[in-house]
Amino acid sequence: MASFMSKSKLLLTCLCFIVQLTLTTALYYEGTRDTYTQYERWNTSVNGTLRFQFKSRQSNVLLAYADDKKQVDFMEIAMDDGRLQLQMRINNKGRTITVGENLDDGDWHTVEVIRNNPRKFTFKVDGDERSGTMDGEIIELPTQTDFFFGGIPMQLRQSHLSHPEVQSRTHLKGHLRNIAYLVQARPNRWRRPEQLASNNVREDFSDLCSSNDPCLNSGLCVSEDRTSRCECDGTGFIGDICEEEKVAITATFDGSSYLSYILKAEKINSDQDDIVFDFRTQHPNGLLLYVGEELDYIYAALVNGLLEVAVNLGSGEYWKSIQPRREMDFFTDNNWHKVRISRTRADVKVRVDGSLLAAGSTRGNFGRLTVSEEFYVGGSQNPSTLRGSRVAENFRGNLRDVSYYGNQEIEILKKAHSGDPLIYIQGEVSFVEDTVEGIDPITFLTEESLLRLPRWNAESKGSLSFDFRSNEPNAVIMYSSGSEEISDFLAFELLDGYLYIILDLGSGPAREKAYTFPLNDGDWHHVVFERDLTVGIIYVGSSASSSSSASHKFEVPGHSSKLNLEMDLIVGGIEESQSLPLELFSGTLRHGYVGCIRNMAMNGETLDLPEYVEEQSQDGNIVRFCREEEPLCTSDPCQHGGNCKEGWNRFICDCRKTGYTGETCKDEVARLAFNGNQSMRITLKDITRSKVENIFMRFRTSHPDGMIIATTSDTIVDILLAELSHGEVRVTANFGTGGATTITAGTNLDDNQWHSFNLERHDRTLRLTVDNSDKAEAGADFESGTLDFRYIDIGSLMSRRHLVGTKAPPPNFQGHMEQLIYNNHHYFDLAREESPDFIDNSATFGEQMSRRPIHDPFTFHTTEVHVQLPQIKTYPSLSLFFQFKTTEPNGLLFFTEGELDFMAIELVDGFIYYVFNLGGGAKMLRGNTRERLNDNRWHEVGISHDSRDRQVLKVDARSVRSRATEEANHFDFSENLFIGGKETFEFLPEKIQSSQGYQGCLSSLEINGRHEDLLEMAVSMELKEELTRGCEDKRELCIDNLCNFGGICIPGFDTYTCDCSMTSFTGQYCSNVSVGYQFGETGGLISLQLPKDQWLRSDRDSLSFGFVSEAEDAVISHVGSATSNDYIEMKLIAGHLFVTYNFGGNDHVIGEKTYGVNDGRYHIVQFTRRGANSTLQVDSFPKVELFPSFGRRKQARYFDDQSVVNIGGRSPIPSRRKRRVITHPFAGIISGLAYNDLRIMDMAASGDSRIHFEGDVSLVSSNTIWDFVTEPFPTIALTTANVTQEPDQPEIPEPEPSPHVGGNKTMTRPTKMIMSTATTDGEIDFGTDAENIFVTQSGCGTVDDEDCQHGGASVTSKGDEAIFTPVDEQDSTTAPSITTPASTTIITGELFTTIPPKPDATSMPEFSGTLCDGVDDPGCVNGDTTQSTATDFNFTAVKSTPNPPAPTPKITKMMSSSPPKVTIGAPPPEQKQGKGLGFLGQTWLVIGLVASGALIFLLLVIILYKFRNRNEGSYHINESRNYSVSDATRTALLPTQQQPNTNGTVPTKPIKPKLPPEYATKEWYV
Repeated sequence: MASFMSKSKLLLTCLCFIVQLTLTTALYYEGTRDTYTQYERWNTSVNGTLRFQFKSRQSNVLLAYADDKKQVDFMEIAMDDGRLQLQMRINNKGRTITVGENLDDGDWHTVEVIRNNPRKFTFKVDGDERSGTMDGEIIELPTQTDFFFGGIPMQLRQSHLSHPEVQSRTHLKGHLRNIAYLVQARPNRWRRPEQLASNNVREDFSDLCSSNDPCLNSGLCVSEDRTSRCECDGTGFIGDICEEEKVAITATFDGSSYLSYILKAEKINSDQDDIVFDFRTQHPNGLLLYVGEELDYIYAALVNGLLEVAVNLGSGEYWKSIQPRREMDFFTDNNWHKVRISRTRADVKVRVDGSLLAAGSTRGNFGRLTVSEEFYVGGSQNPSTLRGSRVAENFRGNLRDVSYYGNQEIEILKKAHSGDPLIYIQGEVSFVEDTVEGIDPITFLTEESLLRLPRWNAESKGSLSFDFRSNEPNAVIMYSSGSEEISDFLAFELLDGYLYIILDLGSGPAREKAYTFPLNDGDWHHVVFERDLTVGIIYVGSSASSSSSASHKFEVPGHSSKLNLEMDLIVGGIEESQSLPLELFSGTLRHGYVGCIRNMAMNGETLDLPEYVEEQSQDGNIVRFCREEEPLCTSDPCQHGGNCKEGWNRFICDCRKTGYTGETCKDEVARLAFNGNQSMRITLKDITRSKVENIFMRFRTSHPDGMIIATTSDTIVDILLAELSHGEVRVTANFGTGGATTITAGTNLDDNQWHSFNLERHDRTLRLTVDNSDKAEAGADFESGTLDFRYIDIGSLMSRRHLVGTKAPPPNFQGHMEQLIYNNHHYFDLAREESPDFIDNSATFGEQMSRRPIHDPFTFHTTEVHVQLPQIKTYPSLSLFFQFKTTEPNGLLFFTEGELDFMAIELVDGFIYYVFNLGGGAKMLRGNTRERLNDNRWHEVGISHDSRDRQVLKVDARSVRSRATEEANHFDFSENLFIGGKETFEFLPEKIQSSQGYQGCLSSLEINGRHEDLLEMAVSMELKEELTRGCEDKRELCIDNLCNFGGICIPGFDTYTCDCSMTSFTGQYCSNVSVGYQFGETGGLISLQLPKDQWLRSDRDSLSFGFVSEAEDAVISHVGSATSNDYIEMKLIAGHLFVTYNFGGNDHVIGEKTYGVNDGRYHIVQFTRRGANSTLQVDSFPKVELFPSFGRRKQARYFDDQSVVNIGGRSPIPSRRKRRVITHPFAGIISGLAYNDLRIMDMAASGDSRIHFEGDVSLVSSNTIWDFVTEPFPTIALTTANVTQEPDQPEIPEPEPSPHVGGNKTMTRPTKMIMSTATTDGEIDFGTDAENIFVTQSGCGTVDDEDCQHGGASVTSKGDEAIFTPVDEQDSTTAPSITTPASTTIITGELFTTIPPKPDATSMPEFSGTLCDGVDDPGCVNGDTTQSTATDFNFTAVKSTPNPPAPTPKITKMMSSSPPKVTIGAPPPEQKQGKGLGFLGQTWLVIGLVASGALIFLLLVIILYKFRNRNEGSYHINESRNYSVSDATRTALLPTQQQPNTNGTVPTKPIKPKLPPEYATKEWYV
């Protein structure tokens, strides 16, 4: 309903059938499709009542409707089958209340909607009521737009309605009358809302209130069947027609009298209440009031001239003695004082004369006051006997308007004056009228204090007057505005001492100077503003003399002539969330008013400002007096040379040039160091428009050029830029209307001394001041004064497009900055103290720069290259600093040693380790960075020692220290310093984990504060040609369109990989079609059923596939749980794709509602979820995101016991005797479906025993799928490379036929996990066994995953079971490894492999004997394969059941040259029974065999040693044979570091693409 107001306001001129009715109480509605009336909104926030009467014979009809402007919440009152129904949705939480029966009888019925408290609502019809409570903190009712009665306009679109179903409601044919709003503001007052529009509605002239309203003094006329009556509540009048003025009731007590109210009829039982009363006295002691029994009580008394208040709710007392503010020392001045004791459960606040003088809480856990006896006023029989009382006397003086507001409202003096029988009066209590003459002025003591006054109702004409007095130059005095859709606005402000009025009637603002001289002279000035339609006149004069008065007449531009102010009139301060117009300059600068105001009147009616202060001022920053105090700057309150300025009854310290901040310049400012690579960006909530800026900053630098501050945005060319240029401050301004304007000031500002600059702009006037001496100004060159921006950049211009065509972007700033004050916002201090999310800061607080520019970088191209520098000095201390950038997770960076001492810095699994020995044993420090550092970004490392002689490792400004010891604190080295590696890694000291050198970039090397050049200082160098100056960033390997079909290119240091996991394609470049199956019209199902020990549990999941279909409705896939109702289901509804999921709470639905996908084309689908949040993307269409809101309820996030994945339909697990029933079958082709790391289609084609087929399912060829791929999908280009030649596209191989050529075939082939060994260069061969498949358990996806332990893993063999053991990251000293007596296994990164057994036609469940066909069979090893007992790590070796083998697809094996592989661990062949050799022969045979075995073992050791010590080779991976081993919970479309290529197709004959040499894959390091 964002355009409700604008559309409805035009109904009068756009619809010829609309008849504007006068303010009336009874209307007849004709019941047509466009019958309705429109009233102003019901403006209530906490308490209030809506009331009306109706009569109709319709059983189903809409009576009233309103909603918010956010298209979320609404309120509807409708009749449903003769019963009245209140339906609400507030803060996205719904509630329905139904009441009454047979209300369609044609008689009048009274309806009331009552808001009792922030969460409770009561719905009443003819006295029958129902109550309901809303969940959560309900603040605003959904009535932010006008209220519609009897129907809603036809012109309103469903998209503009929060409850679109309301359009289908029947419009009213009947009568409505007595529509009234009540806002409970104490006293209550009914108000008839203004009717704004109507259609097909006519006035009922038989209504008495319509024809003859008898009520006076704003009394509300209420129509009844044959008469009318007047409601006078809240008018200040009483009587039948509100003709008699209500007089405040005052009672006089003489010290021996009192009165009490008996509560037995209706006891007090409340958790929230207010007690309000006035008093005046000259006697210092006396009981004012008391209500309580036993341990529950509220007590107020005068004790020694001070006010005492005590509250006890049964579990502990709150007590406070209160002294008056400023004007007096005691309350015995015979003046009236108003007291309000407010309580919300245990919290108590006491306000006296409008000031919050006490606040606290009762002790204990109780929060309800329960009293059923008496309420004493003025005293009691014996005050000293009352529990909690500290006074023995009754009150002597006057009490007025003593009232209690809680679960009931009790006006005690009113009841006593009227003779209420529940009132008991003891002694002489006289009721005397007292009159208070004059209204005191009020003073705003701080810029933040504000007062809310009623809105100024002057739609066509009106007047507003006030007196003000201040000596401060800038302030927003008062303002009010329309609703969010209405730009109407009124404000008065002081700017540089001048008074301005800003007025906007909705079609353009007028900003007018009210007086020609400044008015901040400390004298009273009288202001009167009158307007008549578009013409305004403002009078300004001195209250003492009329000779100095002046008037100014002006006209507001535009076509609108009505002023629609919807909000309260805010006086004094500025609400933090309030959006102010551009023309209110002091509002943009956030200056509130400090000074006095009096004699304020609206339309000739004087406002009691002190009364509003009493009700609203909670902090005592608004007081009810005005006086000018003595100058305060004479006491020199400003420290550190701050400039003191006199404010209104306060001093103002200007600390901008001191290096200090705070009220008295005593706190050190936030100082930032920028090293040329650092910056700060302040991101505003939205694009901000401004016509005024006031920017101040101090800086210090030795560089003559550098960017200081700029306002920028992503899409707009507007810019306001301040920079250092040749030692001067240069300001460039471009407001988007033409060329830029430049002004300069200052000179020689690069002297490394502190300088300041102040940039001020008012509309088209730009003023620059440097060091308060050199000034420059511009203004005539600007065509517009409006600056649009989103960001404030400091130190570096991040959005450089703004200067295209004008000048080169300035260099980054190097130096220090402080005291940034932008429009009264101290952003540097805010960033240091709170670190808010909207400030992105990389600069360093303080003097020292934490990050240095990249200097003198070198590239280590291979792990074999290393440099030796001369022996380093360690006295008096050793410090080392360098920067590095790499994609490799491991490598030795630095090493040196002495006789015992050594020092090493290495990269292990992406983290920096500092290993050292000072003579007392090896110690290790691990950098405490949160993320791995092999991310191809620059990182800084420094080692040093602190004042306690502890070794310090600092990585990217995060430090870790060793423990203090008594051992030596200096190193003794005798060897050179090795950088980048070593000749050999065999004999490194303990705790050093590196087994290879460093590969990457290294720069800015400093040893003991001295820069070291690797080439110039080297004493020895290995492979010098592989060490080059500069950092050769290999990210250009990821050229555009390298990875097809949306595959993500992941750059390495000298190579790249394509992540195809979410594309439904495979291959090195995501160019091969994955396995696909066709599902026939009769329905088919592919089902993965996991055994219990493989059930999955995850808090994040991903599902991706490609498909072709023309079906309207079908279930594509369904993932179910074995133990709960958790599920994820992908389905087609009306040709659109939707996903529904539930993990123990509510169903969550996400869908692509815009684009249909049942068009017979190939579509790629990617679904990810994390907890309850999810994303869905189809092809290149915009991503759909879902972030469910649960209020305070905690939503389940884990999908437990995932046991079955059905593809092609939905089907329960069948019983033994019944066939499964496929519901909502899918017809079409599905290809490459991957759920987390389970590539189910590939598993089906490879004969996985957990896959079952049902119905019409058949394997399709790749050519068939390619026929449906009608257009290429976009790829994701990570970088842009300077290349001219596109890589050749690979040919598309066609897979061999699968055994599944028809339906109803179940795959029963056992599934095992294989491990392959690579010992030489060449490709890895995973074998041709169709049983071989990786099965992943739930592992760690990212470093911040919950319930996940990071670290390495070791695998040992125990009999025939592979056991995985986690390796603690802190305690580990060696890389993870696998040790097994039966086979040789290598672990590299996340991939571990071993030689698989080759299947035999006579294979049994437990494999034994020799299964290899011959010694030449590669990839064959003897031994048993059993199921792993490990359940919490990355891999599970699955031992299958002994089902007969099924035919497997043909797999072409890529052979590589390698030494013969030795079969290890095979049992010897069984010897035949025969004559034998006899005992002696057998003995020598055994001896010979043992000797031969020992010789063979010795040869093997030598061979292994040779292979281990040779340079690491490389081999190419046949990616078409490799399954993803990435984590089951990785986030889709976001590549993880060092992630292997995800290719899960049934291996076909791969045709390698031919790329240029510079883009070919160089090496896969294992």
